[in-house]
Amino acid sequence: MWATACAANPNVSVHLEDGGKVVIFEGVVHAIAKPDRALAERVAEGYRAKYADSGYAPKPDQWDNGGLYVIKPTRAIAWTQFPKDATRWTFEA
Repeated sequence: MWATACAANPNVSVHLEDGGKVVIFEGVVHAIAKPDRALAERVAEGYRAKYADSGYAPKPDQWDNGGLYVIKPTRAIAWTQFPKDATRWTFEA
């Protein structure tokens, strides 16, 4: 479903799960076919560090047949004490 939705409209907004320390990115997403090994290892390591206790511990070959996406940010906003420290960035295309 994610792949179909992104193919139809690649404009996305992604954010952290934390409502107190907020980071929101807007941008354009695209699928990458097979990431190079170094990237796959870093991504798998990050997922394992965060989700292994929940039963998700992917290996670097998890994305050999697709399923990994890259976002090219166009705008970001972040804060820890809204509205006192809210900051917005705009990225060049």
